[in-house]
Amino acid sequence: MRDAECKRTGNEVEWLSFAQLPEITGKFAEEWEIIRRKLLELDSKLPRNGTQDGGERRNYGGACGLEEVMVLCEENGDRIVIGFAGGVGKLRSSGLDELKKRRFKWDLAEGGSGVKDTRNWIPGQKFLEIVEGLMDD
Repeated sequence: MRDAECKRTGNEVEWLSFAQLPEITGKFAEEWEIIRRKLLELDSKLPRNGTQDGGERRNYGGACGLEEVMVLCEENGDRIVIGFAGGVGKLRSSGLDELKKRRFKWDLAEGGSGVKDTRNWIPGQKFLEIVEGLMDD
């Protein structure tokens, strides 16, 4: 973290998430991908015991706002999925203002948490394409 870029805002420090770690190519690319994926899992374990208030195991890795989820999609493409009740059809018919106000659940496409109804989980690249199309309208 010492060498990480961080933006100071008053007395607060904005920390980078493991999702912002770059992919690498070369000699240790395969090993790095495994390490990076495990760090992403750690980054998204809130609360750390992996349960929600009711004690149920959650079925997603993390939750964030529109801008952050778009960055995750840009960086990870279809290696992540975004939870959206109603799936692609509902996302396409949503208003941009509505999307900016909500939080989005996300998870790893392979090896993620829990069981998912695939109708309500959108691959990262598809999610990004749809939202960018809504921004262009």
